[in-house]
Amino acid sequence: PVQTTPDVSAADGKSGKAEQTAAAFDAAIPTITKVIFSIGGFFGGQETRTITLAEDHLQLYVEHTFIPTPTNFDIEPDYPMTKEEFLEGLRDIHIGEWRRHYDASDYGVYILDGTQWELTIEYADGRKAEYDGSNAYPFSFDRFSELIGYEEETEDEEDDE
Repeated sequence: PVQTTPDVSAADGKSGKAEQTAAAFDAAIPTITKVIFSIGGFFGGQETRTITLAEDHLQLYVEHTFIPTPTNFDIEPDYPMTKEEFLEGLRDIHIGEWRRHYDASDYGVYILDGTQWELTIEYADGRKAEYDGSNAYPFSFDRFSELIGYEEETEDEEDDE
């Protein structure tokens, strides 16, 4: 897998399009109503985590292609953060600096099978921000995965089952 670095600075020191996009994303964070994250591959199935931001709490819905019944979790009080902390976590990850698409082949790495992921962020006004990747990830992807409680199963864990 390929992990990239942020690319938001303008060469002339003036505000570039990437910086404006990042600033607009940060400004819209309080209006986020839903975060939908899917990740998986051919052999491991697909997991989708949907976090709905209600007025005073978070609702987590987890669905996996290999598990027939979806799992619902009311994040508060069991989840270790409040809605405000979750939104601040999104701000700290700098998703506004992410590119819309990541692919390992863009970096000269060709993987036949592997992991594909998608992230959709929905806003109160109906807008959506969408990001995706195939075997390549933005610079803060691990921190995002941690924030939403997603842990990729390693080969050692698979061997233990």
